[in-house]
Amino acid sequence: MQSAHPDWHFLNLAQHSRNPLCCASETMLQEAALEMQLRGAGSIIICRDGNPIGILTNKDIRRAVSEGADPGSQQVSHYMSAPVITTAAGISVSAALAAMMRHDISHL
Repeated sequence: MQSAHPDWHFLNLAQHSRNPLCCASETMLQEAALEMQLRGAGSIIICRDGNPIGILTNKDIRRAVSEGADPGSQQVSHYMSAPVITTAAGISVSAALAAMMRHDISHL
């Protein structure tokens, strides 16, 4: 018997930003947090020579503050999560969720 509902996880592709928020590893936490706030972003990609080397999330910023970091003098490189896990373009929602679970990551 065929289901009345399509198999959505094979039909829907994961959406991604074509213009992700990025900064250099030398960027101060405060500057990165301000950019995230202005853009309404939960994370910022840390890049070197145009390639992602890490990601700084709201969780990383909370950890830095709870450890007593001075956001104006600490670089994002000290608190970013690395390496960045990447996927091929056109990944399905189910494959993206499986990869997130497999690598214990919360930002795609």
